[in-house]
Amino acid sequence: MENSINILNNISDFIDEERKYLENREANLFANSLREIIRYRKFLRNSIQKHKSLVSKYAKAFYDFQKSIDKSPGSHTVTVEQGEIMERMNILADEVHQEIEIFYMFFKILIDKIFFFLLYYFGKSKIIKKLESHNSMLTTFENSKILKIEKYCLEKNVTLDKVLFNKMKNIRDDILSFREYQIVHNPSPKVIRGTGIDGTMSIHKLYPENERDAESKISLNLEMATDHLDNYITLVIDFIKKNKDKTALPTIKF
Repeated sequence: MENSINILNNISDFIDEERKYLENREANLFANSLREIIRYRKFLRNSIQKHKSLVSKYAKAFYDFQKSIDKSPGSHTVTVEQGEIMERMNILADEVHQEIEIFYMFFKILIDKIFFFLLYYFGKSKIIKKLESHNSMLTTFENSKILKIEKYCLEKNVTLDKVLFNKMKNIRDDILSFREYQIVHNPSPKVIRGTGIDGTMSIHKLYPENERDAESKISLNLEMATDHLDNYITLVIDFIKKNKDKTALPTIKF
């Protein structure tokens, strides 16, 4: 909660600090573009809070079920109490999964909002085609080995910090890839989901055909994901400050 407040305050301070260098119309658009990032960061905070509450209820139901198990030798039929607890666990598991998927959806929107802001601030590329999302920045430029983000920075004559560059790749590989390949674009009819006591969602496959097919994919802890995000936002703000003289926006000379 405190981290969320800190990053929201940092973005607001950045708006107040930088908009005074822009002409009135652009100052308002600059602020409005960044407020989109604030908006979705708040959505993520709300999602985490709701997820925490659901996980607490799920964990209680899980431990209630464990206590209800008859540990004496021999087979035992499921009691009415156990059936009710299992039903409650199934409902709560779906709600936990729903909140995780909502989180990943808002996370992707926010990351792309950051990308849109960078394009607005430094200007659209005149030479790179299909530069349309955060992930598209990390694809190769035409048939070269250079990535589009590197080509874009060369075109705009801005210095891309290595730490920021690596964080972009980490965001894609560690967070966005789970949403992309496990939630949104997973075509397999074998998919089943599990729920961890820690609130994670695991993706498994029925009838695995090999060792790789049997591997489980597990969602990242939501608070850990937001820590990565907040660090990324801080790096982006620093990146803009270091390259502010390269902005495509009309500025006021003091």
